[in-house]
Amino acid sequence: MDLKRLLFSALVCAGVGAVIGLAAAQISPSPYQSQSYINLTRRYPWIGAAAGFFGGGVISAVQQLNEQSDRQNR
Repeated sequence: MDLKRLLFSALVCAGVGAVIGLAAAQISPSPYQSQSYINLTRRYPWIGAAAGFFGGGVISAVQQLNEQSDRQNR
C-alpha cells in the first residue's frame, strides 16, 4: 500500500472537509446565546477536517486494496 498516496488523499479531503465545515458555520449560525453553542460553530471546521481526513484515508485505502487484488487475480 502506498502510504504517500494515502496520506495525500487524506490531507486533501481534510482540507475540503474544513472548508465545508467553515461554510456550514457561516451558513447556519446558532440562534442561542449560550457560550457552548457559540464555541460549537468554531469547531465545525475541525470536525469537517477530521471527518474528511478519516473518509479520504479510508477511500484511498479501499481503492489501493482493490487495485492490489485486481493485480493478483490476473
